[in-house]
Amino acid sequence: MIAPTDLEDQASSFALDVSTRVLMCLEGSPAADELRVEASPKGGRYAFAYQQSIHANRQGRSIGAVKIEFGLTLDRSKRHLAVHKSSFQLLERRGQKPIVRIEYVRDARGVPCSHIHAHAESGLFTHLLAQAGHPTPAAVQSIHLPTGGDRFRPCVEDFLEFLIRDCRIAAREGWEEEVAAGREDWRRKQTAAAVRDRPDVAIAELRKLGITILGVPTEERPPARDRF
Repeated sequence: MIAPTDLEDQASSFALDVSTRVLMCLEGSPAADELRVEASPKGGRYAFAYQQSIHANRQGRSIGAVKIEFGLTLDRSKRHLAVHKSSFQLLERRGQKPIVRIEYVRDARGVPCSHIHAHAESGLFTHLLAQAGHPTPAAVQSIHLPTGGDRFRPCVEDFLEFLIRDCRIAAREGWEEEVAAGREDWRRKQTAAAVRDRPDVAIAELRKLGITILGVPTEERPPARDRF
């Protein structure tokens, strides 16, 4: 079990890694001089938000902002750092109104736990939603586009590459290596979490590879996370 002080240290380390990754990949300046990791008054959770400007080129003015937010806690085994919620936002130039949001809510009810909101206008989509009886057909941003569930959702590095490759936001030299390193670390952690969720599947696949597995999973393990 992770002690409260260790959880705070891990949350602070995670926040520093994420904010540094964003700054190393995108041209821009942080909105705040200090990265603050806040403890929940109820205990057992920590949260942070990092925001910085983005630019069309290295010498140009700011054309928008990115904002990365995380809420962190312990997983069900109380042994590993887990994401309680997260939000990756592309914001307009003043840094207030969102354009795109990639969100995750661990305990979401009634909507996909991992989803995208697109703040846009689409006459065809609005017409379709109105015909289907949606309560707010003109508010395209209210739609939750699912993105892989608990284990296979987008990571910060996916969002950064989207901004650089698709949106043509100005990037710093070496951003590809930063993205690759961060994505590999994320996938390693998610693979481990998926194995803890489904050890029977992991054992079966390892045996197919000719690897001998001794012992069986204990019945005390928490049930698998299977939220869509």
